[in-house]
Amino acid sequence: MKETTMGTYVARFLEHLQYERNLSPRTVTSYRKDLTDLSTFFVDHFGAMD
Repeated sequence: MKETTMGTYVARFLEHLQYERNLSPRTVTSYRKDLTDLSTFFVDHFGAMD
């Protein structure tokens, strides 16, 4: 079974927002920044996730 990383799920989610939900590029950029900030928070407070 192929392992899927969190980054892959995030990329698919952002593509969904852009192409399926037809959200504006600025909205997608905001989601990307928020998810990056959340990931950084988790790494800083709980360590890297494998």
